[in-house]
Amino acid sequence: MQVSPSAPRRVLFVTACTGKGGAGNSLALLLRHLDRSRIEPMVVMPNEGVIGERLRRMGIRTVFAPRLRERTWEMRFARSNVLTKGLSALWNLFDSAVFTFQLAGLARSLECELIYANHMMVKIMVVVAGALSGRRVMLHTRTIYANAPERWLYTAFATLPHVKRVVAVSRASAANFRAVPHKVRVVHNGVALDELPARTTRGALRRELGIPGNAPVVGFVGRLAAWKGVDVFLDAAVRLAGPHPSARFVVVGEPLVGSTARSLDDFRAEAGARGLGGRIWFTGFRKDAAACVLDFDVLVVPSVRPDPCPRVVLEALAVGTPVVGSASGGIAETVEDGVTGLLAAPGDAADVAAKVGRILSDPALKAALGSEAMQAMRRDHSAESVAARIQDIVLEALGDGGVAR
Repeated sequence: MQVSPSAPRRVLFVTACTGKGGAGNSLALLLRHLDRSRIEPMVVMPNEGVIGERLRRMGIRTVFAPRLRERTWEMRFARSNVLTKGLSALWNLFDSAVFTFQLAGLARSLECELIYANHMMVKIMVVVAGALSGRRVMLHTRTIYANAPERWLYTAFATLPHVKRVVAVSRASAANFRAVPHKVRVVHNGVALDELPARTTRGALRRELGIPGNAPVVGFVGRLAAWKGVDVFLDAAVRLAGPHPSARFVVVGEPLVGSTARSLDDFRAEAGARGLGGRIWFTGFRKDAAACVLDFDVLVVPSVRPDPCPRVVLEALAVGTPVVGSASGGIAETVEDGVTGLLAAPGDAADVAAKVGRILSDPALKAALGSEAMQAMRRDHSAESVAARIQDIVLEALGDGGVAR
């Protein structure tokens, strides 16, 4: 395939995340700020989801591929038992294999030069499709692999010659690929500064929930999963309730899709039993989560294991809401301890409570942290600057413009 030096380079982006996850939103932000005179993006995704309309408004061509599943463990039957779980896994595996061949054919028919895997769920399919179609491949890793077999598997795929670059959202995420450091580029997530909620919306969440305007609000935003530290947050809230009797607590998010462990009602009952009744709210998923953060005096991100690069941290810092986060993973890379926020020992509710209490008790510290955070986000984490860095890496991966053979 011959490519004119002046023609934009065709890149096929693949994402299974089209709903509430951060990977889909990150892709939409990236595509919004790409220079279309240099890169012509096209997107393959399983359904329209939340980001489909945004992509259409940007004039980006999308292709829906129903065989691309959002979750490899997704249930395909109404009832969940050993048999239906096993059949679902086989069904999903079959769909993934069929989609891989479809993707290879699509890359050829669209004359794309590079296939871009937007997140972990699609990496293997993209790498195999790239080999089948003779296309270069880029991987965007937004994950810290928890076990050695996963690290070995994805590193093995990354070593293949047609996999040209790996973009990692943090140094902690890049550590997955120590065997191919020459291919890895670290680019932290970005924030759409022009889409941040206006400061005039501050107070809306308080009014909605009936929280007094002068009551300090400590918040949590994220999946209600054990590793995200929701139980650490609740433990810290119990510890803060006594020394800060006017404090209120808000949890924005919902349990993992398909999780049967605890429902929102279960969390509410647990919080009530621990003496937080009337002082804590569980809102479930909200599209206006970024606006909710405006009403927090402190955002707590107490991930128990290293978190790759949670977007909510960046959004909070960008609007000047101090963050108390775990001193690990991407959180420790984006929160400068004592300057833009405070870091606490992972899983240590007492330390989290102490750091939150320090901010609640010191208005000058709160103001200083918020001011420094906003400056840092505008300097280092704007969506435009992140897209420019990734665009340079894509063009670098394309090399001389030919397709990989």
